[in-house]
Amino acid sequence: MVVGLVCAIWMSSAASPLVFVLALLRGWAAVVVALVAPTALAHLPLLRRSPAAASFFRWAFNRAFASVSVRFEPDSEPGSSGPAGKLYAVHPHGIFCMGFIQLVLHPAMGQVTFCFSSYLYNSPLFLILGKLVGRPDKASKSSMTALMRRGADLAITPGGFEEATLTSGGVAERVYVKRRAGFLKYCLAHGVSVCPVYAFGENRLYGNPQGGWGPRHWLNGFGVPTILPLGRWLFPLVPRPKPLLVVVGSPLHFPRAPHPTAAQVAAAHAEYVAALTALFERHKAEAYGGEASSGLSLELW
Repeated sequence: MVVGLVCAIWMSSAASPLVFVLALLRGWAAVVVALVAPTALAHLPLLRRSPAAASFFRWAFNRAFASVSVRFEPDSEPGSSGPAGKLYAVHPHGIFCMGFIQLVLHPAMGQVTFCFSSYLYNSPLFLILGKLVGRPDKASKSSMTALMRRGADLAITPGGFEEATLTSGGVAERVYVKRRAGFLKYCLAHGVSVCPVYAFGENRLYGNPQGGWGPRHWLNGFGVPTILPLGRWLFPLVPRPKPLLVVVGSPLHFPRAPHPTAAQVAAAHAEYVAALTALFERHKAEAYGGEASSGLSLELW
């Protein structure tokens, strides 16, 4: 019930701006008030992360999966990189970022700021929930660079809605990474280390229609999700009861470059993709079993 509620809030968040505009045009005062009130509540400074709320949601979420585990490779936990901080780059996005949510709720990640799409961040119900269990912010250039200047640890899902679209229901392990180098440019400029993260089992939690990549990714570029969640029978928003293993890789330390060149960004991107692929190879047998993972490779889109 808790997982279904969270997923329903996630889905309804995408529609809330349209509902608000429609309510204004139609003069539906009750609907306008129903949306404005939680918006005001979401931005109250007293609304902060509650360890008790995070603990409860973690307990509830962990019962939606066959098993859940979060592993940290050496030096990957928050606060172990010095004043520059870390950026946790989480793959795959999946339908509802279940691996990302596990990190939001994990006690060791309590001081990490989790950056979401501006569309989701500006949705009041989503923001209220996010502030109760974590430290949410927008995955925008201004927000991320401000955090990096302060030496804060932060987490993002670089693949975004494009990677969500590629969720295959277990057909393949896919990440949308070939055109995702911008976040590395910011890391180079501010001397931030990068920890690749892979959530094994994320792509198997939901079915999702495949194909039509061109128009779907075009819509993703405008912040429009193009997914159809197919979870449990009769409860499609609830994930299938599969194992989930989230592995946080050791940090990549790049030389600081206040004004990184295109060549420096390309080199950092190539190193990052290689580290992400190596992380997948190191842990796929543990996650899926030696025989099941034999011949399984990470598809780079």
